[in-house]
Amino acid sequence: MQYADLQFLIRFLSPGRLPPYRGTTLRGAFGYCLKEITCAAKHGHCGRCFLRERCAFPAVFEGHPPADRNFMTKYPNIPQPFVLRLGLSEPTTVEEGGEWTFGIRLFGPAIEFYPYVVLAVTRVGERGLGRDRTAFELLDVTDGSESLIAQSSLKAPRQRSLHKDDESPSQVSHRLKIRFETPMRLQTNGTMNVQPSMSDLIRAAIRRVRVLSHFYGPSEIVPDDVGNTVAAAEATKVTARQTRWHEIHRRSTRQQVDMCLSGLVGCLGVDMPDDRLVPWLHAASVCHVGKATSFGYGRIELDWEET
Repeated sequence: MQYADLQFLIRFLSPGRLPPYRGTTLRGAFGYCLKEITCAAKHGHCGRCFLRERCAFPAVFEGHPPADRNFMTKYPNIPQPFVLRLGLSEPTTVEEGGEWTFGIRLFGPAIEFYPYVVLAVTRVGERGLGRDRTAFELLDVTDGSESLIAQSSLKAPRQRSLHKDDESPSQVSHRLKIRFETPMRLQTNGTMNVQPSMSDLIRAAIRRVRVLSHFYGPSEIVPDDVGNTVAAAEATKVTARQTRWHEIHRRSTRQQVDMCLSGLVGCLGVDMPDDRLVPWLHAASVCHVGKATSFGYGRIELDWEET
């Protein structure tokens, strides 16, 4: 499965206040503006529109399932093919002239709609972000390695393959720190997991990749038999645990209710005895794991230390 990064550098044009975790605010504004610039139907309902198979909004934001699906049939929507990439805690006071960097990672066919994503972010800046309508201008867009803005044109972002673990260590004699950069909402047996084991994380990564690749990439990326990988994860012990439960409150404008999206943040220390786990940990760092990933939740970073 292919993925690509869009990293935005913006400059605020007016002062204001934003929540310390900006993912929920940014996601809502991005979705609103993406629909505003793409929707041509007066009724505004993707399910009734004959353009929905070719429109950027449902392709990127709605998680619109294919008509002939035979997977996850109990759910009205499927996971969205994007995640937000941003930090957990930013200053709540925004100053005029202040800069901020955040990312949107696109998966599979959603990558081809990157110009609409950039235009939607630009429209967010024009409308203003948050309750204070804090305006901003777009200074640059990169794919993590080079600028995509060249004069009046926009270059396509570099695409990478999820299943290539060339960004992972080539040796397994490493000590690993797993950092939960944003709240991880991982359910195990129907309840929120506040003390995940390595097997919990590996199962979550396998499940996440299986779902994304089924709808947005080659489904054969995940082998049918992952028992040996799970067994290797069960044999891997967490040697250090520094985690806490973090609550983020948000207002759902669509449902008109106040919500609390809590999750686990902090880090785990692990001694890595088996290289079969490395590609799945790398996949977890790319795709995020758990619930609410389109809000930027479940972001995992890996710090390797040679033993």
